[in-house]
Amino acid sequence: MTAHALNEIVSCQEALIGALDANDPAAIAAAAASLDAAVIELRRSGAPADVSDALPQALALNQAARIRVNFLTDNVRRRLDALAAIRGTASGLTYRPAAR
Repeated sequence: MTAHALNEIVSCQEALIGALDANDPAAIAAAAASLDAAVIELRRSGAPADVSDALPQALALNQAARIRVNFLTDNVRRRLDALAAIRGTASGLTYRPAAR
């Protein structure tokens, strides 16, 4: 794993978090695509390097992005439930992950 590839992932994660915080779907899609490309490049590089400084930051940013996605997903679920309650129906049309 090269330090440059890991730094690129950190940069992409920061962009994704900014897009999530801004509630901008186009920016979220672009940031997710950039992060995907950076992860593919990191997998290709595979060469060991001293990444002790960047790795904890990358992991923390990954956790921060995951929390934001979970929060936004929960927010959407609550809105759908409220709209369904107004209509007098049950909401159940959204994706739910399979039980593990």
